[in-house]
Amino acid sequence: MCCVVGKTEVDFPITRLASGRLGDDRHVLLYGNTIVKPPSPPKPVMRTQPSGSLNLNDWVADQFGGLNVGGAMWIQVPARPGSVKLVRSAEGGKKLLEDLTKIWEPPVSKGVIMGDFMSRAPAFTVQDYNDVYTVALVNDLSALDQALAEIARLHPRRVPAIDSSHVDLFQRGYPAGEWTHLICGFDPDEVEQEKLAAPIIVTYDPSAPSFLYLPMLDQHKPDQLPQLEGKVDRAHLNSCFVHGMQSGQDVASSVSNMRSLGNDLYQIMVSARKVLGGSFYGQHPQGDMWVSISDLVKGRFTPKFLLPPGLR
Repeated sequence: MCCVVGKTEVDFPITRLASGRLGDDRHVLLYGNTIVKPPSPPKPVMRTQPSGSLNLNDWVADQFGGLNVGGAMWIQVPARPGSVKLVRSAEGGKKLLEDLTKIWEPPVSKGVIMGDFMSRAPAFTVQDYNDVYTVALVNDLSALDQALAEIARLHPRRVPAIDSSHVDLFQRGYPAGEWTHLICGFDPDEVEQEKLAAPIIVTYDPSAPSFLYLPMLDQHKPDQLPQLEGKVDRAHLNSCFVHGMQSGQDVASSVSNMRSLGNDLYQIMVSARKVLGGSFYGQHPQGDMWVSISDLVKGRFTPKFLLPPGLR
């Protein structure tokens, strides 16, 4: 699943996803959005003194723009707890994700191309990831409030307001022990218009090692829960790869010196010589996408949209 939470009107019209198995059998997920901001509303007039129900602390926070004003992308990864590693991406990561998915851009492709590890891991960790996101890796949602407090310590305006109904839904669908939650907090005022943000890149030990996972149970309106029935609108460019895969589309790298990407990104690029995938526009079934690794090795891209068992 990928869901927007918090107080934000930022839109994400196109999502680029790549998922693969590396040479050491760890899986990798690359997730990137194009960001569109609506026109900025007029700045509110600052109050001269506390009024109404505001205490002094809330009034001071109001002068700074308010509390919990950030947004967040909430992404789940089917990972053994404690195994998720954030890969620093910056510009190299953007180029890599664009290289992996650009072959599915219109008009090249339109529509679908079908063809118990728990407990010793920490409940959460938080990292200042890049110039857009501060990321909390949460293995147990009972520690969500603590993780958000740590985001606030690093970047107060990147803290999203999260409704309890979202937490209840994600606990049922993506339970502790088999899933890690990525809370990717951002400040809407920091993002640039029409920009492909530096992607979130993670490697992890998969809890479903025979399949690649792409988070596509979407909801990009933060004040709503995801629609679980019927079809939903999509605008995704998806690529899948397996280290040593012989079939698929060749990836033309725009990076002149791959070693300059750093060791982690270089290892991903080495594994992603060929990709299978497609573009997904218009109405498609709701659910996360799962792809069989054995089918990919045989040169077949056979994705399935699946709701997690706890949400069926």
